[in-house]
Amino acid sequence: MNVLTRRLAPALCVLALWSAAIEARAQADPRVVLNGMIVQLQTGTPNPQWYSPEVWQLLAYQTQNSGVYPALSQLGPVRSVAVVAEQQLPVGGLYSMTALHTGGRSDWRIGINNYTNRVEYVDFNVGQNQPYPLPDMSPIPAAGPKSGPKAKVDPDPGKDNPGKDKRADADDKDNRGADAGGDEDPRTSDACKQFPNLC
Repeated sequence: MNVLTRRLAPALCVLALWSAAIEARAQADPRVVLNGMIVQLQTGTPNPQWYSPEVWQLLAYQTQNSGVYPALSQLGPVRSVAVVAEQQLPVGGLYSMTALHTGGRSDWRIGINNYTNRVEYVDFNVGQNQPYPLPDMSPIPAAGPKSGPKAKVDPDPGKDNPGKDKRADADDKDNRGADAGGDEDPRTSDACKQFPNLC
């Protein structure tokens, strides 16, 4: 039996790594994450591994520890999920999405941490006419491999106000980088101020 164990152990390790990679890839797609969240919040089976401690406490508080949002349950199963807008922040992504259900629609804004794959922020409305807008929207890069240059986020929407310096780098006191545009720290953006767990 010892020989069998030695031969089986590497195969089991490879199988475990392969299944973990599939799960990580599935969680990286925000549509898959949202679909899973909706199922969890319709059936009262939220998985604590999916959510940051703050979001977990919020879900418990808002559902009185039942894990069920009745208005969401009334919409029925999800037919499709579309990403309306997305913004990449230093530590994660902020997504505005619409889910079409058999009985209506729900509009969502969620923030997913790239390192932990946990939902750091969630907000939704049932039957809202317009999807949620995202702060400081930058152009969404074309679909395909992400080997090219990354799209830049405008970290300072108030560039028209030159008297106000919002850069995080306090060592740059002579304003040499002020005219460079885009060299500023994205962690000072309105989105990062609103969603600090993603920056």
